[in-house]
Formats: sequence, structure tokens, C-alpha cells
Amino acid sequence: MEIITTHVNTDLDGLASMVAAQKLYPGAELVFPGKLSRNVEEFLALHKDTLKNVRNIKDINISKVKRLIMVDTKSPGRVSKLKELFNLPQVEVHIFDHHPGRRVMFEARWRLWSPWEPVLPY
Repeated sequence: MEIITTHVNTDLDGLASMVAAQKLYPGAELVFPGKLSRNVEEFLALHKDTLKNVRNIKDINISKVKRLIMVDTKSPGRVSKLKELFNLPQVEVHIFDHHPGRRVMFEARWRLWSPWEPVLPY
């Protein structure tokens, strides 16, 4: 299973990043890691028919995840329960984040795409 997620208290930037990432990973499921911002809740209420397959972390079995695509953050601490996946060698982690700042290093295989940092092989 492949999932695309963003940070807890998901804002419109995070939601848009998830939708864009699904264009690169069409088989991946969109999964919210937890609470949504008020703007995203209102957007989803108005446009629920356009984003039909968005799931909540409670609705998936994270032990079945083989690839985690994380957008709009590079910090494992901001994705709630999904941070457990970062240290599993069988999970491939791809990160897309446009925020500058320190790199977060962890033991899972991963790549980082950002305008400010180089692509790192896994």
C-alpha cells in the first residue's frame, strides 16, 4: 500500500500538496494524519464530491504501508501515528517539502525533494 500524507492540523497548502503528489503517485491513497484546520474542513464540506477517496489515519492498517509519501513537512513528529513508519526498513519514504530549514535524518530509505536542498539517494 502506498499512502500520501501531510502534517497534522492540515492546512490548504498541505491538502493541495497531497492532491499534487497523487498526480505523481496515482495508485497512492490520500490519508490525513489527524486534525484538519478549519479552512480545510470547510473546503471538504463544500467539495466532498471532488475528493472522494481521502481517508483518515484511523481507517488504514499502517502495517500494510510499503511507501509513505509525505508532503509539506519533513518532520516525522508532525505526522502523528505515521511516524512509526520512518524506522521500518521495508517502508520507502519520499518527502516533498518546500520549507527551508534543517534536514531531518532517520533510518528509513528516503528521498528529499526541495528547492533548497539536493535530492538525496536512498
